[in-house]
Amino acid sequence: MVVLVAVLLSACGAGGPSGGPSGAPAAAPAQQPDDGAVAARGRALPEPEAAAAPAEEPLRIGVAAATTGDAALVGLEQIAGAEIAEELLNAEGGVGGRPIEIVVADSGDDIGRARAAFEDLINGTPVLAVVGPTRPAQIFDVGYLAQQAGVPVVTASGPADGAAAVGDLVASVAAPAAELAPRVLDAVLTADPAIRRVAFLSAADDRAATTESLAQQRAAGERGLDIAAAATFRTTDPDLTVPAESALSAEPDLVVLAAPAAQGGAVVRALRDLDYEGPVIGGDTMNTAALYGVCGAACEGLVLGQSYDPAADGGRNAALRDRWVQGEGTEPPQHAAQAFAAVQVLVEALRAVDAAGGLADPDLAAQRVAVNAALLAGRYDTPLGPITFGPDGEAVLDAPWGARIDMTDDGTTGRLVPLP
Repeated sequence: MVVLVAVLLSACGAGGPSGGPSGAPAAAPAQQPDDGAVAARGRALPEPEAAAAPAEEPLRIGVAAATTGDAALVGLEQIAGAEIAEELLNAEGGVGGRPIEIVVADSGDDIGRARAAFEDLINGTPVLAVVGPTRPAQIFDVGYLAQQAGVPVVTASGPADGAAAVGDLVASVAAPAAELAPRVLDAVLTADPAIRRVAFLSAADDRAATTESLAQQRAAGERGLDIAAAATFRTTDPDLTVPAESALSAEPDLVVLAAPAAQGGAVVRALRDLDYEGPVIGGDTMNTAALYGVCGAACEGLVLGQSYDPAADGGRNAALRDRWVQGEGTEPPQHAAQAFAAVQVLVEALRAVDAAGGLADPDLAAQRVAVNAALLAGRYDTPLGPITFGPDGEAVLDAPWGARIDMTDDGTTGRLVPLP
């Protein structure tokens, strides 16, 4: 794997945790390049001369994932999942004997960094396709770069409703909020049918959180629930006790939250500190294994939007889980599985193009077009379950919908239990 930016995590002031709902890899200090190798997730890559030289030039896939800022809580999981996919798919022979090489660029927290990552991958490396970026909303601001260059993109973060509408070269393996939010709410209502009053909290300056909150509120209205409060906050607010107090003043039976993990976890902690004992839905925007480092024991019972079952047996998920358990000692988190799936579908599309002789054409632009066509036509057995793509590039998934956090007695770690 090639990394364009050294890993540096400076997330939420909480010092990125080493374990979360599924065990997040810890962030490592930035490493300086050494003969072309840099650190990835804190572990130095082998020296180039120690590795066997590939028989042919590798086929490169870019991964635009955050290694800095709050988004690195998710980005590091994505890089880890992509690395495991690279390893396993190369062990199968890559694409017609040619190895796959993952090239990572830091998409950070902001649009500028995401744009620079896409430009580096598309024009600097260059790559055949891109996975990312980490922040779901960033695709709406940088996807045009891929469209203009004719580069296929697979987003691996949710919710990113409408991401595929950016253009015919953008697809997604993440479940859209419009599908995920009502399913999660239904599961919670089945467990507690007495719920009537719902308070909604969301990060107004995060596009993905806003999208998810609107889907959550729409689902509540369709089910005849009373929207007792709908308050917002900003991810830069210094005290997130204020929105928690605002929600609880409405005396809700359920609090539904949409925010990045760093801020969402702080709100959950504030709700529990204010003695709220009712159910909380955290949404897909908070689904990262690093969440425990933010809300700790207060995460007990928190329901997250989840379209992945880490305990699913067989196939790709078994291979991913085995590698993750070996390295981290816990089950893989959703974002690692989504990044694995995104790399996998691109590699299998490359294999289809190669089988048809499409990679014999040295023209990179022609190869990119062929990969995109093969990608949308395929069916893939991934760690997320079976995936096909609709005509708009949105993933069609057969997956669990939501999970509840089950904490250990000491409140330092736990596991995600799929909702019935």
